[in-house]
Amino acid sequence: MDEQQQDTEQQSVPTNFAAKAPPWGDGFQRTVVASTIYGETLTRLPGAFTPDLFGDNSNRAPRWRIAKVIAEYWEQYKARPTEEIVDELLRAEMEKYSEIEQAAVEQEWQYTMVTEVPSDPAFIENEIRKWLDYRNLETGLMATATALTKGPEALAEAWEIHRAIKPFAAADTDAGFAPVTLDTFLYKPSTTPKWIWDGYLTAGSFAELTGYTKFGKSTLAYPLAIAISRGVPFLDRATCGNVMVRQPEKDKNGLPVVRAVPRRVNVLIVGVEETQRDIQERLRRFGATSYDHIHVHPKRLKNSPQVIAEIRAYIKAHDIGFVLIDTISRFWNIENENDNAEMLKEVEPLLDLAHDTGACVLALHHDGKNDNAKGSRGASSLPGLADVILSLKRPDRESNRRELLAEGRHAETPARLDIVLVDEREWEVATGPKVDIKLNADTERVWAALSTPMSRQGIQDATRLSRDRVLEAIEILVADGRVQAEGAAAKGRRYVQANRPDRPAGQSPDSSNAS
Repeated sequence: MDEQQQDTEQQSVPTNFAAKAPPWGDGFQRTVVASTIYGETLTRLPGAFTPDLFGDNSNRAPRWRIAKVIAEYWEQYKARPTEEIVDELLRAEMEKYSEIEQAAVEQEWQYTMVTEVPSDPAFIENEIRKWLDYRNLETGLMATATALTKGPEALAEAWEIHRAIKPFAAADTDAGFAPVTLDTFLYKPSTTPKWIWDGYLTAGSFAELTGYTKFGKSTLAYPLAIAISRGVPFLDRATCGNVMVRQPEKDKNGLPVVRAVPRRVNVLIVGVEETQRDIQERLRRFGATSYDHIHVHPKRLKNSPQVIAEIRAYIKAHDIGFVLIDTISRFWNIENENDNAEMLKEVEPLLDLAHDTGACVLALHHDGKNDNAKGSRGASSLPGLADVILSLKRPDRESNRRELLAEGRHAETPARLDIVLVDEREWEVATGPKVDIKLNADTERVWAALSTPMSRQGIQDATRLSRDRVLEAIEILVADGRVQAEGAAAKGRRYVQANRPDRPAGQSPDSSNAS
């Protein structure tokens, strides 16, 4: 090879050796597009999502057209478009297309809408970053090589171009002080809660379920975990909703048929209180099988940074959506449960675990002396950190009836739900006295005792029922109009049958006393 030919080859630089689009498959490309609508890709990687991720504008493929609509909306409003917004913009855009192009875009849009976005966005973001870094480096090196073709005198220019090559740096949306005015804030789309258990538990939340010993905390939590793993309702409330799945058959227009099926969630049970045998028996008792998507840690475990890191890694590796810790008092390292600082140190890592992974973490704990939903034992910082506090109350130790009290951050959370455990195997929503046969019988005992006016304490002595049971029966009888109260003061109040034979019809107890 002569010197002139060698110089020519050294100075010859390809003008377009950069790939036109990432080497992603169709499935992952759709996941990337779906993550801009149903996830936080646009806000977490501002400027990263462009139609160029799906080819150049020469072919104008359906996915490129959808990405263009989404990217233009973000560029104009700096907000994530909803599915309805994208659908409307696409239909307006498709008016410019031919019928064949319209059909192709419509089909691709249908595929995109049924594409499930993973709860952990890290993989998608890493792949996008990796491609952008590759493209930036490749483009920079190409520009550097082009400058070097000018000879040694262009060395300074080449170095300047080379030093300008930097990795993609996305804005940290969670760091720093960054207020916005209301004209931006009020119209910025917010994340809709993704319910793990409708009205109670959301993805990425830290929740607490409290109750006295042997009141049924684990007995309630385990069938809930099984229902979540199957995507079926629990206590008449949906668990994880439905996911749209493309079927092999096609409709009359030649498009794939899409049907809603229950969304199944992988569950992790951290059983640190009971023995392996007890956990096995409880799971079998509520019908769990080897086909359920449930992972179990059946032995002692103490909270530490290393353990939290191991749980976080397991959640991400196995796409866990619901974590049950039974119980939290056997998991943490606390000497004084009433010490708020000590409590915060132990519980904050669980809150961060839920928020960082997107999994719902439900911790079982014992009740304190309060009767409200925030009555968990120990320092007030525990219920203060929880996104939702559930408390299981038992009006009577002999009853199969329970009250599920709740306080949370969402308006959809019901304050109280009356439930009943049937045959120690299945929970149902209490629909009336017939559900709790014993309560019905105790209510009739109270009514029979009130043939003469009697105080609450007198009723307890006559019926030998507990205070809470008597109050519950009185509440039912008063609501039914069968019992009336005499006296205004609580201490002096007495109760009597409203239809006593010795009282004229329509005459109240107070008017009888006045006469």
